[in-house]
Amino acid sequence: MGKKKAEDILNEDKPDVNMPSDDKQASLANAIVDTVKNVKNASFSEEENVALWHEIHHTIEPRKNTTPSLRKGLVAAIVLFLIGAALYLYHVNIPEVDIQKVAIINKGYLSKSDDVQFINAEKKTRVLHDTLVVYKQFVKQEHVSQNEQVGYNSIGVPYGKRSEIVLEDGTKVWLNAGSILTFPEKFNEKDRAVYLEGEGYFEIAKDANRPFFVLSEVMKIQVLGTSFNLSAYADDDYVSVLLLTGNIALLPNGNQSFERRMLKPGTEARFGKSRQKLLIQPASESSISWTNRRLLLNSMNLEEMLKKLERFYNAEIELPKPAIEDETFSGSLDLTQTLPEVLQNVFDVSKYTVNQIGRRVYIQTK
Repeated sequence: MGKKKAEDILNEDKPDVNMPSDDKQASLANAIVDTVKNVKNASFSEEENVALWHEIHHTIEPRKNTTPSLRKGLVAAIVLFLIGAALYLYHVNIPEVDIQKVAIINKGYLSKSDDVQFINAEKKTRVLHDTLVVYKQFVKQEHVSQNEQVGYNSIGVPYGKRSEIVLEDGTKVWLNAGSILTFPEKFNEKDRAVYLEGEGYFEIAKDANRPFFVLSEVMKIQVLGTSFNLSAYADDDYVSVLLLTGNIALLPNGNQSFERRMLKPGTEARFGKSRQKLLIQPASESSISWTNRRLLLNSMNLEEMLKKLERFYNAEIELPKPAIEDETFSGSLDLTQTLPEVLQNVFDVSKYTVNQIGRRVYIQTK
């Protein structure tokens, strides 16, 4: 009776791969079994996948003295390995989707729109005309298991617009202008996680068994049930979190390195991107005033104030030349007014004129 081929060994009900090491087919079967066992905990990057294929290519590349039958056996065994490994990975080790990477991809589909848009896991977009988006009305309510793959959606709010979202667990999110919220189609049984670029006010639905995580570029916020405001615009030099009720924990995300901190109600955490420092201070009501269409100024500098107004009104504000010296402002601005009307409350009308042409607002000295 001739020696068994690797594919014959692997096809047996109880394959005996513990055969002499000089049996090339048995050695190959051993290698395949070991690889499939080890693949459970494997997580390959794109570069690693390329390297793996390169290694397989060199493994099956026939040598000059290899017989045709042996080459066929090697190819058949490799095919069996690939099919088995693929099935094993699919059913046992479904890779976890990186919500931050999904958010970056979805941003490319949403950033050029002037409307509030929804994009689903299949990258199909639609315009949302209502300011209130009750997402739980058009998704299944059951949780997904940890091993079940789940798709991610995003809602993008352009400058000049705002939106309110109710997620499938009942969590409410108010999104400010220029914000994108990325979230799963359904939350799993273990936790709930969303990703925010921009500014959002959150009222988290309580669920003691499933903590809620809000991720941004530099920070991860862990909550159980609370209300807080997160400002994490990509073009700001800071990320701020203001806690109103409950308790939250702040953890670093990405390449940031600060110690885990707990926030108490009435406090604000501000992380400076350039200085790489986290500062905890008493909270100011101004951080959430935008939800009531007001902008509270508490010694706010001119640059920060104008940036907030540009986002809220989707406009560009041009200052006179030479530029106005840095000043700080305190008070309250009514954002139900037009932008020129708001600016006339900031700049002395006896010294400056405010004119709007399209999206541009010009502030000029008289």
